[in-house]
Amino acid sequence: MAFAYAYEWAGEDKMRVDKPFSVDGYFWLPSDENNKFYGTLKVEEDGKVELEILGKFSNKANLNIIVGQTEEGYFVLEDCFHLTYNIPITSLVKNRIHVTTLYKNISYKEDEKNEDILFFNTFSFTVDGLNEWLNIKKIKLNTDITNKKFSLETKELENFTFKIAKDIKLKFQIILSNKNNGDYEITIKQSSIIELISNKKEPLDFFIQLSNKILRFLSLAIDKSINIKNIKVTNSDIYHEYGNEKIPIEIEVYKKIFLFSKNIEDITPHNMLFKYTDIQDSFQEKIQKWIVNYDNLKSALNLFFSVRYGLNQYAESEFLSLAQAFETFHRKLNKSQKKIDYVIRVKEFIKPFQKYINEDVEELSKIIKITRNYYTHYDDKNLNKAVPPEKLYYLSRKMEGILQLNFLKLIGFTEEEIDKIVNGFIGLKNKLAF
Repeated sequence: MAFAYAYEWAGEDKMRVDKPFSVDGYFWLPSDENNKFYGTLKVEEDGKVELEILGKFSNKANLNIIVGQTEEGYFVLEDCFHLTYNIPITSLVKNRIHVTTLYKNISYKEDEKNEDILFFNTFSFTVDGLNEWLNIKKIKLNTDITNKKFSLETKELENFTFKIAKDIKLKFQIILSNKNNGDYEITIKQSSIIELISNKKEPLDFFIQLSNKILRFLSLAIDKSINIKNIKVTNSDIYHEYGNEKIPIEIEVYKKIFLFSKNIEDITPHNMLFKYTDIQDSFQEKIQKWIVNYDNLKSALNLFFSVRYGLNQYAESEFLSLAQAFETFHRKLNKSQKKIDYVIRVKEFIKPFQKYINEDVEELSKIIKITRNYYTHYDDKNLNKAVPPEKLYYLSRKMEGILQLNFLKLIGFTEEEIDKIVNGFIGLKNKLAF
């Protein structure tokens, strides 16, 4: 018999794990290395990490750090707490422990300082559609139909490095890998990685916040919900020695940290708001402006991306999120105008882009306000004036498009560049035409 105390864990932000895994081993607290428990460490597709052990750590024990030794090497489990706490009476029992952050290929001693181990110099990751967004092809198939011959041509690999903040650089790395599948088959693959490089060691959360801003910049550009994956970090003091050379050890990180989209749509270069090759000469300027403005506009951006990632289950709540994003965005950029009517805010928000909208800006602004008021208060006086639920989708898409135009303007896209995007990307053009 055992008594079990269960706690619910509700995570919102997640990363994608291409290869979920489960591994067995022994786990212990750094302060009690001689008292080890056998258990199973599980990492799921959405980045959720859980440890199940045979036995129990003391309910009063500090579970900030747990160390594991498994068949796949060492792990450090950070910021843990019991999901179930079984008190054994007559038999051995299992206990489930939630793990906020998991590090693979690293160990931890009690006498080591946190900043020596869990602070990092680099943070690398990739996102869905990064190859397509960069739009730089390093593999070419040459076909000679007449002679029934073909050949593969690979171009010289490149890295592109940009300064994005004080003491922080962003590097795009393009990598080619090959796999021999036998005597008659070989696979060549191009992949791309984003690496953040710091002049000094920073905690993981610093890189997480910065990479989240970059993820959302790319989601805006690709015009789809995308996921971050394959996070790796390095610490200059954790390395292998090869002769006189010190090679930093790549530490894999698993954590529920980013908005998560389970079903990724097909991502192609022609179906994006803009690609890297469209802005390569001004990328550094645009990403810097995005990062500088991000914290000020965080509430508006959160509302926009809650819609992008489908967190609003109903058309009404999706519309209200976009309506609030309009107001918040305008208010943050016009702090001198503290108390002005909502319809004036909306009109000023839309007016710079009126040539892309096939209706009167004044009327559209009033409709948005009336509809917002109705679905906020459900007042009968606006019942017949507000946009009905079955048509809210189309109004929301138009508002989403207007927000995207404002984002583009904010980060330095010129009127000519925005013209080119609207006229060249049917997805945005269709949103604005609803």
